[in-house]
Amino acid sequence: MTSDAIVDRVRSLCVGEPFGFTEATAWHTFDLQPTTNIDKCFRILPPNSQSVLGGFDFYEDRVDSMQIWVSRKHGNDWVGVRRALLRDVHSLTSAVMRDGSDSGDYAVLDQGRGHSVLVDKGLEYVSLRLTLPINYEISL
Repeated sequence: MTSDAIVDRVRSLCVGEPFGFTEATAWHTFDLQPTTNIDKCFRILPPNSQSVLGGFDFYEDRVDSMQIWVSRKHGNDWVGVRRALLRDVHSLTSAVMRDGSDSGDYAVLDQGRGHSVLVDKGLEYVSLRLTLPINYEISL
């Protein structure tokens, strides 16, 4: 398993049911996304390495930090958008954990997991940053 394969699996979770998110035009920003298509948009940054344990026979055990970003239009309904984003945190975390557990290809660790909601009053949307530590074994 590679980090790219895990990102692809998480990407398919985001676009599938029950989420139905749209992938952003650029993986590094929502600024290039058309305003008509910013609600329920997501992007996944390339995973950052947290730790690598060398193994035998060209295998290593890795823990990478994956960030999933989700945008939601607020329409000046700050309470509603906050609730929707917190629901996204729990639902996405659960879906990614279940996918890793069911496949046996990776695991989501508790330590290092977190989220933050970013509000810029000048924008029509609010962003969620969900950070998940992913543990997997890779063949070199």
